[in-house]
Amino acid sequence: MKKLLGIAIAAVCVLPALAALSSGLDINAPVPSVHPYHVAGPDKDSMACPPCKYGSRPAVQAWFNNEDPKVAGDIIDLLGKSVNANKAKEFKGFALFLTDKDPSECTEADAIKAGYCKSCTEGNCHCDKVGIAFLAKDNKGVQSYKYNLDSSVKNTVIVYKERKVIAKFVNLTSKDLPKLKAEIDKIVK
Repeated sequence: MKKLLGIAIAAVCVLPALAALSSGLDINAPVPSVHPYHVAGPDKDSMACPPCKYGSRPAVQAWFNNEDPKVAGDIIDLLGKSVNANKAKEFKGFALFLTDKDPSECTEADAIKAGYCKSCTEGNCHCDKVGIAFLAKDNKGVQSYKYNLDSSVKNTVIVYKERKVIAKFVNLTSKDLPKLKAEIDKIVK
């Protein structure tokens, strides 16, 4: 009986922790509109909606919430390389940094501090084609994309084509980048 009680208590404690790592749109979900403030990339100084503007093109949105700048930089670097390698397929990449302040007050310098663009400082920039944007944590887009604002969720990356989610990653790490690259390769075929 004590053993069963112990298992039940452990389940009650562990299940909420596992649920906290759920973040982002579900696979096969439609990608809704969102209007972040772009500080760099093709839509700089605008509030262009990535899925609205680029429609059915294959794309990745990487959402960051207090992510380690090295991890954010590695993800953005992969997106930049993927955009350049898949120009003919019109692949698009976006990095959305969540913020507590008004996104229009954010600058490219804020994005650089947060991890954009690590390779630019190394002299081999691939990031100029990646949309780098900020979005307020209380923006309705955060809710419509089902982004989990729990501090344990540092990033949520969605891979989509024809405005439908094909793959999703939560707390993607630098060592997991081959998994993201494989999903990008699938959507650009």
